Amino acid sequence: MSGSPTAEPPAQLGFIGLGAMGEPMAGRLLAAGFDVCGTNRNQARGERLRAQGLRWCSTPREVAESADIVITMLSDDQALRSVALADGGLLAGLRAGATYIDMSTVSPQCSAEVAEAVAGRGASFLEAPVSGSVPQAQSGSLTIMVAGDRGAFERSKAVLGAMGSNVAYLGERGRALMMKLAINLSVAAQMIAFSEGLLLACAHGIPQKQAVDLLCNSAIASPMLRSRGPLTIERQPQPWFALRLMHKDLALALAQAREHDLSMPLSALAHELFSAARAHGHSDEDMVAIYDLLAELAGGAPGTGSSV
Repeated sequence: MSGSPTAEPPAQLGFIGLGAMGEPMAGRLLAAGFDVCGTNRNQARGERLRAQGLRWCSTPREVAESADIVITMLSDDQALRSVALADGGLLAGLRAGATYIDMSTVSPQCSAEVAEAVAGRGASFLEAPVSGSVPQAQSGSLTIMVAGDRGAFERSKAVLGAMGSNVAYLGERGRALMMKLAINLSVAAQMIAFSEGLLLACAHGIPQKQAVDLLCNSAIASPMLRSRGPLTIERQPQPWFALRLMHKDLALALAQAREHDLSMPLSALAHELFSAARAHGHSDEDMVAIYDLLAELAGGAPGTGSSV
């Protein structure tokens, strides 16, 4: 029989975890023309996506039963285990031959536990944590680090490319999570150093906005600081990356450092400062609230006319 071969039908995608990051990431997939079903513990988070064509599912299991590629974007180990491994979770509905991509930042132990369960279902697993925040998720310019089954990665390139402008395959499982933690160590340290410099400048009478502008256009400026620096003056209505999540990532990184006999004194100090920020009530604020903690320890925010 003559004629061109029949093209494979496009993959059906499932997305679980439509929070601050997951919502715009799923939106990028919809904008790219993918057929996406999804769910979230808080159904209100999915309303905008449903208006864009997202098919709503009642449970993670229902999402997995409908999808060739299932994606999760969740906050921590507890959330991942609840969604993936609990009775009626996504693993119960995951089809043989499907691909499961976890884009959460979790412990290697939790990720390995889920990966083993996925293999038991005859499916493929990829860990694919991201670097970037809400603006990058909205623009599709995240950096995505991927590890795990190479064939699954090749099959998922178009999906990952719709969410990130820099998609890197790192090889065996575990490496992507370690790379993400390595990045976040620096993010935390930069945010602390920026905050200390800003407080010092303000203490000498330099207006806060002018100091932020100069710091963000100086030799120390990074994309993260240019994005986050202005938030020390005016916050977004919803945090881009909650302080408690950075605290969690620092703890994960320090645990890995101990396993490899690595000394990371700066990261240990950062973890203590983020612990103090949580104790001062900043857990659910954006991580830029580390500036607020340092201002509180100084008795107020010098040069801004505010007291905290």
